[in-house]
Amino acid sequence: MLLVRSMLRLACAVFLGASALFLGTSSVMAKRDKKPGANARFTPPTPTPQDFDVTLRRIGEASLDHGVMLELSAYNHASGPRTFCQYYTPFEGFLNDILEVLDDKGKSVAYPGPLADRPPPGPSSYVSLRAGETRSVRFDLAQHYSLHEGSFRVRSGEGIGTLPRSAQLSVVVAAKGPAQPAPSEAPLVVLAAEPDASSSRGVFVSLTVRNHGTKPLRFCEYHTPFEGMRNDFIGIVDAAGRPVPYAGMMAKRAAPTEEDYFTVEPGHARTQRFELGEGYKLAPGAYRAHFLGGAVSGLPASEAVALTVGP
Repeated sequence: MLLVRSMLRLACAVFLGASALFLGTSSVMAKRDKKPGANARFTPPTPTPQDFDVTLRRIGEASLDHGVMLELSAYNHASGPRTFCQYYTPFEGFLNDILEVLDDKGKSVAYPGPLADRPPPGPSSYVSLRAGETRSVRFDLAQHYSLHEGSFRVRSGEGIGTLPRSAQLSVVVAAKGPAQPAPSEAPLVVLAAEPDASSSRGVFVSLTVRNHGTKPLRFCEYHTPFEGMRNDFIGIVDAAGRPVPYAGMMAKRAAPTEEDYFTVEPGHARTQRFELGEGYKLAPGAYRAHFLGGAVSGLPASEAVALTVGP
């Protein structure tokens, strides 16, 4: 009887030891098999504001009735890719008071917009720019700040410390903008898409300026395809209504001379074909695009045209 009990005790000990060894090995294997970073928290990139140049400029005439269009650009002048966070910058929209706007007496202009609380920034909150790449965004200052007729100084903020501040921009806001051409004399601007648009073969469109008035039409080639893709002059949104950012050249020029203007006689038209891929990254999908127009060229905006981009 004692011999049987001893054998049972020995068998139990062996079984418990084997179980412990199995459980320990399983725990180690589970830790090894667990994918690294599966539950790890996002670590924000190291801020490098010194690697960016941030500029603020006015687009067209500034008036209370036509708007005060500004453009903010971030340029990566480092030798490699760099990232910045969109929080508290116009790149995410106006969810907070993100600009310094002063009137001619140095007083801050009221910001009546939203003051949003957000969670800590995640991977989608950051924008990555290649070396030498520029990212720009346009907005109407009059839609976000309580402006009046007069002079203002505008400056961008630092966001959450990943971008430097821009230099101050002086803006003079008029009560009324320049008079628009009479409907019968206004030029007709048409943006047309070519079929078989492809992200690999190119997305070609054409812009036509037609003078159906009674007098010669004169317009500047700046900010139009007639000078090439040297600025952001096309507005593009995807199927979800999200704007496609401009990623092309941002040329800085002197004031236009006589050689920078075109003349279209009454009843005539001028057309320029160009490739949208030179300035915009268009993945396969559906888009809507229109010519922005503006005071620089003197041309009105076009109607939106549908684009379908294939692979």
